[in-house]
This record gives sequence, structure tokens and C-alpha cells, in this order.
Amino acid sequence: MSKNLQALSDEEVVILVRNANQELYREIVVRYQEKLIRYVAYLIGDENLAADAVQQTFIKAFVNLHGFKVKKKFSSWIYYRIAHNEAMNLTKANERVKRVKHFQRLYQPRGTFKKGRGF
Repeated sequence: MSKNLQALSDEEVVILVRNANQELYREIVVRYQEKLIRYVAYLIGDENLAADAVQQTFIKAFVNLHGFKVKKKFSSWIYYRIAHNEAMNLTKANERVKRVKHFQRLYQPRGTFKKGRGF
């Protein structure tokens, strides 16, 4: 490769990854991991959950790399198409878990009733 890897644009790295240089995807991860964690943590308010969402973001981006249009900006695609959606999906999932736990606490039997006794 004539150019230094760091001198390549994101879109050029994507083209190389698509052309069977999949190990170069690591460069995308290095470029975006910290920034995406900060962005997603800002959206959902939890850095640990943000790290999970970003991991899913990188997986989805890699799997769907063939669908990325290299004439567009890669950063916009990974931030606003994938990471943002992962953050929203994680938020929805956490809200469902909270609701289920809340209802489990509400409807959990508090004790047993003796036969013949009223409320």
C-alpha cells in the first residue's frame, strides 16, 4: 500500500475492507470507538451501556459495510444511522426491563393467607 493507513480517508479504508482486507476494519474501530462511546453515553446517560451499544454498532457496521455508499461520509453513516439507532434500541429495551421489574414488584405476593381469614 503506497499510502500510510492513517492518511487514508474512512471511505478509502472501507473500500479496502470490502476488497477482502477485513483486518483493516480495526482502523475504523480505532478511529471511532472513543468518540462513539462519548456520543452514545451522552444519548443514554450510561457509559457502560454505551460501550455495549458501540460494540453492537461496530458489528452492524461491519456486517452492512456492503450497503454503505462510499460517496457519502462514513462518519455520518456510523454515527447517525447505526450508533444512534443502537442507542435508541438499548434505551427502549432498558425501559421495557424497568417496566417488567416494576410490575413484578407490584404484583408479587406479599404473604400467604390463612384459610378462613379475610383481608
